[in-house]
Amino acid sequence: PIYVWAEGRVIIPAEANTARPGPLSWDGFEYCLEPLERLKFDHPCLRVPVMAAAQTGKSNIGVTWASWMIVRAPRPMGLGVPSRPKAQAFNSKKLQPVIDQTAILRERVVPEGSRKARASTSIQKNYPGGSLTIFSAASVNDLQAESYGALWLTETPNFKAELGSRGSPIGQARSRMDGW
Repeated sequence: PIYVWAEGRVIIPAEANTARPGPLSWDGFEYCLEPLERLKFDHPCLRVPVMAAAQTGKSNIGVTWASWMIVRAPRPMGLGVPSRPKAQAFNSKKLQPVIDQTAILRERVVPEGSRKARASTSIQKNYPGGSLTIFSAASVNDLQAESYGALWLTETPNFKAELGSRGSPIGQARSRMDGW
């Protein structure tokens, strides 16, 4: 399971705004295991909604899933947040610190500012077999930019109900997976 692969391997540093920095441990967060079990691609669930109070490990579920995909099941992944500033903040506070501190992710994710043709940026992490793109659900352009093999939407109550005549940003984001 994803959670077994990640425990002790993924490092959640203090910079990621966690009360429990260090190697990932699910002690006291056992309720996070069920969503992670369902996020494997051979599971029959097509969607895994998680509704929980603030500061209960939801970001760690997503970061763990993304980490597992980068290493074990690479493909293009989209991470939708309510706005462009939220995309930048998610990268700097949650995602990049984990990449920087987790050896197996550092080895796979092309660094920002690299001279390689596929250098990562603050909103796109490139790795062999795919990339993780953090996009704004408030931007029609972001929602139409790429297709994804996996989709993670966070803070969805803060998404706009509709974007002009194009409908729900959640529906638009999900349609980017139609080819997969």
